[in-house]
Amino acid sequence: AGEVRIPVADGQMPAYRAMPSKPGKYPVVLVVQEIFGVHEHIKDVCRRYAKLGYFAIAPELFARQGDVSKMTDIGQILSTVVAKVPDAQVNADLDATVAFARASGRAQADRLGLVGFCWGGRAAWVYANHNPKLKAAVAYYGLLDGMKSDIKPQDPIDFASDLKVPVLGLYAGTDAYVKAETVEKMSAGL
Repeated sequence: AGEVRIPVADGQMPAYRAMPSKPGKYPVVLVVQEIFGVHEHIKDVCRRYAKLGYFAIAPELFARQGDVSKMTDIGQILSTVVAKVPDAQVNADLDATVAFARASGRAQADRLGLVGFCWGGRAAWVYANHNPKLKAAVAYYGLLDGMKSDIKPQDPIDFASDLKVPVLGLYAGTDAYVKAETVEKMSAGL
């Protein structure tokens, strides 16, 4: 387990990778952060997957926009970093992460899954739509609508009927941000 650097179109992106210590090739799990970046909990999630026999990797998907580990104000994190991360960049960076795993010689990149938390939950839906080779994704929370912008051209609810990748969406029964009727509409679209 430890820090790695992933080649991307405009340089290198930091990431945290964990995998079993025994030689071999392991299925890949992309671990996608929430708004607080790749902090100790996300790293621990990677280590737990590695203990279960996976090549788990969490790319720092905000690396170009800012270092959220040095920020404490949620409003500042959202407005100065998170709101500036384009979906196209996230998809390209996750593609680069898969390529990095494949090139490592330790991963079975054709056995690819993704787990995303909150902000990463939305990214799970978006990447599942982008990459049909993904075997499955899990979205722990993640907004389903209301995020459309020039850099986020579609909400998950807009492409629900087009999804081919199985996604498990885990949502609360009562929530001020992702309402039950929105979850029901997403489910109906799927």
